[in-house]
Amino acid sequence: AEELLKDLETLENHWPSQVLTMQKNWIGKSSGLQFGFKIADECLKACNGIQEIEVFTTRADTIYGVTYIAIAPEHPLVEHAIKRVSQEDSKMIKAILNTTQRERALEKKG
Repeated sequence: AEELLKDLETLENHWPSQVLTMQKNWIGKSSGLQFGFKIADECLKACNGIQEIEVFTTRADTIYGVTYIAIAPEHPLVEHAIKRVSQEDSKMIKAILNTTQRERALEKKG
C-alpha cells in the first residue's frame, strides 16, 4: 500500500484531485497491530504443526474482547478443522471453497 500511495503523489497536478482521492481510499492503507494467537496445546497435533494464527487489527484496545478469529477458506487450518466440525458445517465450508473470492465478497454467509 505504501508504494502505491507514494506513486500516486507523482500524479498530483496531472490528474483530478477527486480521482486521486478515490484511489487513495481504494488502496485503503491501515495502521494497526499485528500479532499471533497461539493454538491450544491439545490442538497442535491436529493442526499439523501450525502453532499460531497471525492477525491484524486497527483497534488494539478491543483485543481483550475477542471471541473468535475468522480465517480464509484457503488457510491451512481449514483442512484440519473441516474434519472436526459437523457434517452441515463441513458442507458449507466445502461450498465456500468452490466459490471465487469475488463471489464470496458479494455473498457472505455464516
